[in-house]
Amino acid sequence: PPLITIMNNSSAVSSATDLEYYQGQRIAALVIAILVSCAGSYIFIVLTVFEVLVDRPADFMRWLCLAASFLLLWRVAAEFVEIRHGEDSRLVCRHGREFKTLLQSVIISCIYLVLWIRQRGFYKMEALARLSNPIIRGLSFSVVIIMAITSVSTVVLYFVSRAYTNSARGCVVEWSTIWKLLPGIIYFVSTFLFQIILLGLMINPIYQHIRTLNTTGISFNRSEPSKEIILVKRVTTATAIAITTDIICGIVSVFVLTNTYGSSRQLVYDIDMLVSLIVVICSFSDWRTRLVPF
Repeated sequence: PPLITIMNNSSAVSSATDLEYYQGQRIAALVIAILVSCAGSYIFIVLTVFEVLVDRPADFMRWLCLAASFLLLWRVAAEFVEIRHGEDSRLVCRHGREFKTLLQSVIISCIYLVLWIRQRGFYKMEALARLSNPIIRGLSFSVVIIMAITSVSTVVLYFVSRAYTNSARGCVVEWSTIWKLLPGIIYFVSTFLFQIILLGLMINPIYQHIRTLNTTGISFNRSEPSKEIILVKRVTTATAIAITTDIICGIVSVFVLTNTYGSSRQLVYDIDMLVSLIVVICSFSDWRTRLVPF
């Protein structure tokens, strides 16, 4: 098609120096993938053990965390396949990247759905119910809508607008019908939008709490925070860390890891999702039991 931009594959290295350089990066990618798989396996195992040992029915948030950890293992497994065959198999590159894109979308949705459900729970608490209003509820609903649109649009754009092929530096973009950075930019902007709204909804109870203390003349440092405010602060901190990790990993992937081995950027996303999942687990009051249930 006339809109298709054929990527210049002259970047496929020919000199012995370049080959050695990319092989070194390939080994580094393999080591990182092993470390991520070990950490991810531990998270999946302890969450599974926690579900077996806990004496209360599983809630939706726990299932989401368990699902995210399980799918992350599959994505890391796909990294090993790409590292092994990214230099000699076009099919592995094309379908492997599609598989990983789909998994990434689902994993991130699981992680942020947990945070969204927790935010919804804040405004159902008796002490914080008065803070709920049509604007708050509308913003909360918009988070899920934007999240769903982001997930679907990202997957569709990556599936229909480009293809990957093998090269001496692993899987690379073979052709794209649009600017190859456009799907990533759309994903970043839309994700950042629902993240900021979600974070704002979590900060609101804390802001209202501080405002009430100032109005009543009670010292913030001397006042005893309620268990609700302690919970809100913990979840808000986890959300802020997850968002910051997303931003840092996105910047590293797009602006730092240029002209690197094909799997390098993908591993950055794996680390991002692993860190986000861990901080979400740590947002629960029983996080120690979840992470060390033995």
